Amino acid sequence: MSLCSQRRFPFIFLQFINEYECWASRWNIAVNPEKSQHATFSLNRGNTTQISLNGTRIQHRPEVKYLGIIIDRRLTWKPHILRTCATVRAKCKKLDWLLRPRSGLSLTAKVRLFKAIISPTLTWGLNIWGTACNSSIKKIESCQSKILRRIVGSPWYVLTGGTKNVGYGCDQSWRSPKLNEILVQPSDYYWGGFEASNTAGE
Repeated sequence: MSLCSQRRFPFIFLQFINEYECWASRWNIAVNPEKSQHATFSLNRGNTTQISLNGTRIQHRPEVKYLGIIIDRRLTWKPHILRTCATVRAKCKKLDWLLRPRSGLSLTAKVRLFKAIISPTLTWGLNIWGTACNSSIKKIESCQSKILRRIVGSPWYVLTGGTKNVGYGCDQSWRSPKLNEILVQPSDYYWGGFEASNTAGE
């Protein structure tokens, strides 16, 4: 359970819990308070409001995980980004025998593995945590660059999209888009459709 409030309105918590208890009782829905958690999203560092459900206190957490996305108290998305980098490194370690330069696998197959297994983990929920600060975003981009350099066998000082020589960088056909490029793709798609519909209407 995740609630968003301001510190000066703690009664919103209690009012919501009372209404939720009545709703659950009316529809015969059993809720286990011991397995429930709540998080208060606020920039204030003060104490959070204590919440009880059916007379049992609900555990408060500074961060909660919902649909694979870790939501922290101040919405900095730093815990989620750090966990994502750790998960990606663990996957790359398991796939290193396939992704390393002398594995015998073709570059095309390696990039397909990257796009099928690693890239979805890197970009999961990007539309939500993509508003994080630049320093946090750079951690994801750095992790992505290291993997791509490992795949093509390029030195550490070569940018992943900066050269056309496949031996030292990623060619455009194998280039992985940056996070900001992925972030604007849905908006560009819908905006293009909106303009096309307006043109057709005229």
